[in-house]
Amino acid sequence: MSDQIPQPTKRRKWAGWLGAVVAFALKFKLLFSLLTVLGSVFIYGWAFGFPFAIGFVLILAIHEMGHVAALRLKGLPAPPPVFIPFMGAAIFLSRNPQSAADEAFVAGGGPVAGWVASALAAWLFVSTANPLFGTIAYLGFFLQAFNLIPISPLDGGRMVAAVDRRLWWVGLPILAAVVIFIHSFFAVLIAIIIGVEFFARVRAPADPRYYQVSARDRILTLVVWLSLLLLSVLGMVMLQGVA
Repeated sequence: MSDQIPQPTKRRKWAGWLGAVVAFALKFKLLFSLLTVLGSVFIYGWAFGFPFAIGFVLILAIHEMGHVAALRLKGLPAPPPVFIPFMGAAIFLSRNPQSAADEAFVAGGGPVAGWVASALAAWLFVSTANPLFGTIAYLGFFLQAFNLIPISPLDGGRMVAAVDRRLWWVGLPILAAVVIFIHSFFAVLIAIIIGVEFFARVRAPADPRYYQVSARDRILTLVVWLSLLLLSVLGMVMLQGVA
């Protein structure tokens, strides 16, 4: 009789160890966040090479840390982000902003930080002529532009909600056009998730007090959102052909 452990038992053993690691990590949010970062780097690295994976995930991380910084400036709990390969990253809030203006501020923090990181990658590309930096910069600008599409729950949708929620309907055909242009399974999946959340928010009753935003804040939010969007698209145009 063989003393080897049958294959199903081995699989259950590995699954048990993996489950224990995940359960332990969930108790420590920062550790869990770091595990998702490492997991994303490994998966992107396996698919596209580790130099690209490190730079790309770094752009995502800086974007998310922009949200974290904005949350803290507003006195809100800022849990570490969770990274999901080919889906991006997200921060799951335990307490939501108290007004549409605060939500717009928090939403804008990510694209601001992400755009700066993308611009730095573009500068490295110009300085070194290394196409890797150009590719990372282009994708960084693309990610910021995509996130700034004015449809909830994307950052752009959360920003323009402080201006006028009806702008979400402008974002719907833009999202559809981008997904058709990308022509990717993951783009379609992301669009479906966004669409479900969008229609859920549209149908949900809106609290008028939440959307009471001063004219000054409306104009400022609109200018910041539009500027970030145009600068991100400009970055993509300048790097066209590099990625």
